[in-house]
Amino acid sequence: MSRQSEAKLAMGYRPTPKTCGNCGNFHSEKLILPGYGLGVTYIKERSLTCIVGNFAVKKMASCDRWVAA
Repeated sequence: MSRQSEAKLAMGYRPTPKTCGNCGNFHSEKLILPGYGLGVTYIKERSLTCIVGNFAVKKMASCDRWVAA
């Protein structure tokens, strides 16, 4: 193992942090809206909710009940 990978392992490095946005308990409504231009669309999320606590959350927040999606 390289020194870099050993250091990452010792630090508990994760390339993707445990946030509400990638938690299995996260739920949101996705709206597909027309964009500016021919055939251009974009996705808007609303009603960002935690299923466990049933309250509004922010995608970059986190808690101790994170589970893999």
